[in-house]
Amino acid sequence: MKRMSKKAWQSVALGLALSLGMYAATPTEAAAAQKPLAIEEQGSFTVGGTYKEKPGKFTQENFVAEDGQRAYGDFAYVEYQKPVKSKKLPLIFQHGGAQSKRTWESGPDGREGFNTMFVRAGYEVYLVDQPRSGEANLSTEAVTPDTPWAANPMYGDKTLYVLSRVGRFGKCRRG
Repeated sequence: MKRMSKKAWQSVALGLALSLGMYAATPTEAAAAQKPLAIEEQGSFTVGGTYKEKPGKFTQENFVAEDGQRAYGDFAYVEYQKPVKSKKLPLIFQHGGAQSKRTWESGPDGREGFNTMFVRAGYEVYLVDQPRSGEANLSTEAVTPDTPWAANPMYGDKTLYVLSRVGRFGKCRRG
């Protein structure tokens, strides 16, 4: 196993010190935390994943049938924020078991979470939802026999389009 360098350990120690120090904020620091964030870029993306497709032809009248449906799952979902003039290295927060990226979004008592604390400190922050949890919760393979969406991707691209009342899939209405 490769050993961590002294610089890597110093970075870990700095991160812990910053996080603990930010949770023990004075009233002045708490007031500063309420100032607007200066964000240069923010967004989200997925990593990996697979598609499961069913043969056949999709019909609007039978949109819950698996015919012609496609589902995307088993991916990681990442949300990020980059502050103006960010530091050289980003911070990546990955949750533990049975949790989601929500863990990092606010404190249990309502205070702001590590994600915005570190953005205020000048770090790019990436919050990761592991496959099959949080906003990356769809699986294309059955975990147990009662996992309905793995056997039938009826919650695929076209069904969600119809259920969200966007209109007829594949056709554009002109008013």
